[in-house]
Parts: sequence; C-alpha cells; structure tokens
Amino acid sequence: MMDEYIYKYVLGPVPEKPVVFDVDPNFSPLFVGEDPLSGLPAIWARAIPHTGNEKRTFEYIGTGEVINEEGATKRYIGTAKCGVYVWHVFEILERPEKVEGWC
Repeated sequence: MMDEYIYKYVLGPVPEKPVVFDVDPNFSPLFVGEDPLSGLPAIWARAIPHTGNEKRTFEYIGTGEVINEEGATKRYIGTAKCGVYVWHVFEILERPEKVEGWC
C-alpha cells in the first residue's frame, strides 16, 4: 500500500482566471476553504506522491457570476468563504477552443 498525503493547492489571486496544477492521477478534493496564509481560496486534496502527474485546471467565481462561460464544461469542487467574499471553485474539464491564452 502506498502512503497517501493531503496537499494544499492555492488558487491564484484573480477570480475567473484558470489556474493549472500538476497533480497525481489519484487527486481527490477533500475540502475547499480560505488559505490562512494568503487569504485566497484553496483546495485540500488527497494525493499519492510519485504516481505520475497530470495537469488539471481550476478556477473560482463569485456568487451571481456565469458558470459555463464560453462553453467550457466544469465540475463543482466546493465553496470557500474568504473574508467577506464567497467563492465557488470549479475544475475545468473541457477547454473552449476559441479563448485566447489557452495552451
């Protein structure tokens, strides 16, 4: 049996701007909340190190904002209250072809 760990992935300082993390294939989100060091939304996830990496893309949006803008398919991860703001974290499963800046 391989050792499992819990890692923290802090999302960027700009809402609605996708952030890409290198995670292991067993990445499993456990909790979304405010990172106590930065005040930004963060994902705490179960991981098994040294099992390879894959790129996964996440973003957070505010209450009342459009979720599936530009036709992207997203999976809800969780909600974080950061100060007076409430942010909703999504994993982007499909990237829209027509948005500039996507790799």
